Amino acid sequence: MNNLFRYSKWFWAFLFAGFSIKDFYLFSSSYNVILLSKGILSLLLMVSFSVRSNAKKRSYSTKAFIITLIPIFIPLLLSTKDAHLVREEIFFTLIILGIAVSALSVIELWDSFGALPSVRKLKFGGPYKAVRHPVYTGYLLTAIGITLAGCTAYNLSMLILLIVFMVLRIGEEEKLLSTEVAYLEYKDKVKYRLIPCIF
Repeated sequence: MNNLFRYSKWFWAFLFAGFSIKDFYLFSSSYNVILLSKGILSLLLMVSFSVRSNAKKRSYSTKAFIITLIPIFIPLLLSTKDAHLVREEIFFTLIILGIAVSALSVIELWDSFGALPSVRKLKFGGPYKAVRHPVYTGYLLTAIGITLAGCTAYNLSMLILLIVFMVLRIGEEEKLLSTEVAYLEYKDKVKYRLIPCIF
């Protein structure tokens, strides 16, 4: 099991390399800024996984793997082909803002970033001064923007599913991080996990 987790960073690096190549390829024919932004974020994720430091503690459970993997793929299943619920400027701004928040959060963590719940070097700067899990905040903003761009019962159900799995994933990670005194002190300073003043 330890060997599996030792090389798991390459699984995540190759996964996001694939996402990045796909987005850059689609951007080359469409010049869609959203695709370019997603490609850059996936590239950042790929590099951060490649330089990732070893974890002091990590969750080995199947549950942790499932609740991590599913939220990564749900936004890929959302469609923007149907009627827009709001003006294009609004959903476009939400999507770009979400990608930017996630990208800044990954840059802040850098070699401490990991997919599965784990404890590495704790970092609390940048977006982490506002909420404890800003990568997910950005991911949620992007998903909401995509849902507003194609508001269907299917997209809404996928968004709800995404939120459920995000909350489960955050809970699993907080359980592990809360074994560290520095994180407990950080929790006292930054009260909200995902959305300021709400959750």
